[in-house]
Amino acid sequence: MNIFRNTIIHQSTTLSTLALKRCIPNAIVSVRNLRSITTTTSNSRIPSFPDMTNVQLDTIVGFSKFGKGSYFIERSSSGNLPVYSDIKGGGNKIVTQISKIKGDIIQLRNDLQNALPFIEKNRWTVLMQSKKIIVKGDYVREIKDVLTKRF
Repeated sequence: MNIFRNTIIHQSTTLSTLALKRCIPNAIVSVRNLRSITTTTSNSRIPSFPDMTNVQLDTIVGFSKFGKGSYFIERSSSGNLPVYSDIKGGGNKIVTQISKIKGDIIQLRNDLQNALPFIEKNRWTVLMQSKKIIVKGDYVREIKDVLTKRF
């Protein structure tokens, strides 16, 4: 029974990754934790799975708290920020759109509102499902200036 897929365990070398498929799907445990959860049998060392109450999130390699209070705006393939103006209503209404947002979109909106206090708060709209921020008016240059300093 192959519990650890595509993983070779050597005692003398470091273990790069270990996927615990039964206890924690798609998780990676560090070598330090592997040594603490292995048991010794008569001839070989067979890793045993820890109890779920003993596994802590900060010991899982790749764990991060990204998304709660943090955000990232992915640039386009040409290196530009995804801030665009759009004309709505037959040319009568101009809106600014910020897209490609990862993480906490509400925190990004709040930070932009603090950095751009001359834009009224009722002009900002957050589209949660499409991960976009819409601002009524043409503020592309001002928003790009603020985002360029951060990203």
